[in-house]
Amino acid sequence: MTTATRSIRAIFLIRYALLLLLIGTVWVFGESSAEAQYGYQRYRPNTPVLSPYLGLTASNGGALPNYFAFVRPLENAQQTIRDENRMFSQQRQELMKQRNQLQQLQTEFGQTGITPTGQAGWFKVGGRQSGFRNTSHYYQRWQK
Repeated sequence: MTTATRSIRAIFLIRYALLLLLIGTVWVFGESSAEAQYGYQRYRPNTPVLSPYLGLTASNGGALPNYFAFVRPLENAQQTIRDENRMFSQQRQELMKQRNQLQQLQTEFGQTGITPTGQAGWFKVGGRQSGFRNTSHYYQRWQK
């Protein structure tokens, strides 16, 4: 090979490597920005797309019939997911009810926001001054 052929081949390899680097960079950064740019998530249907009874046609070399090997476990899993979703929505409703009650109590006591510890909260609405950080009795007073 001549030196001209080697230099042409080296230039070609450098350009090819730069092109691959550019494609990789666009691929890595482009995918995440497109999802954030449009602000939507992937579609997830509430019900299964395929019937579990399609498992009846699968070839099974095991001791169990296809219904007990494929169909019934899928139906049990779907029922469990439905029960968990129902319980989750009940817990969410209970949490919202408790949050509303807490906001109502805070409004009744005059505390619109949560204050840091040590600051005057709704539980300290007056009364006598406490002795916390009162150093008047630590040192004796000199008489003049």
